Amino acid sequence: GEIDAEEIELSQGFDPLVFLGGCDVLLTGDQVAPPTISTATGRGVVDLFTNLFTDETVAKIYIDHRVQGATGATLRAAATDEIIFDLGNGQSPIDTKFELDEDDVDRLLEALDGGLYLQVASGDFPDGEIRGALDCFFFDEFVLDVCELELTGRNEKPANNSPAFGEGRIEIIKNELTGRLSGELTIFHDVENP
Repeated sequence: GEIDAEEIELSQGFDPLVFLGGCDVLLTGDQVAPPTISTATGRGVVDLFTNLFTDETVAKIYIDHRVQGATGATLRAAATDEIIFDLGNGQSPIDTKFELDEDDVDRLLEALDGGLYLQVASGDFPDGEIRGALDCFFFDEFVLDVCELELTGRNEKPANNSPAFGEGRIEIIKNELTGRLSGELTIFHDVENP
């Protein structure tokens, strides 16, 4: 060959937690059934990650709200009102994470089909002072790593003095639905007659 790439390795120090998707939520009293007269509000996020080394799924939940005297908070399935996660005493800010087993993931995905909501209860409103429906998005595929390549004659075995030059990029991709890995290779070069 005229030009070749030097040996490459995956990025150093890459984070094994990969973002799968997440949900945003705005909590208000008028979303509770029946609506409350509370003027308290809240905002939150629910993010899902997968650990590439262990295949575990992690849910991270953060809620900042203005409910005075909160007594509890829950993430619930809208269709069944089933509690998916009990978030404890509901004191703001709520910042927690859950490591999910396969049953938890299945239950969460099933609940996503019918919708999810977060609710914060108080002494004045024990059935929920504020509530918010989650607005979610998830990725089917994500890039595990990217490797950049430099192609020159000196990388050939044995090395040569070709003036040609090239650059390349390899993306390693995982499909979360199938678990399959794939790669995408792009190369630009100026070799006259490859």
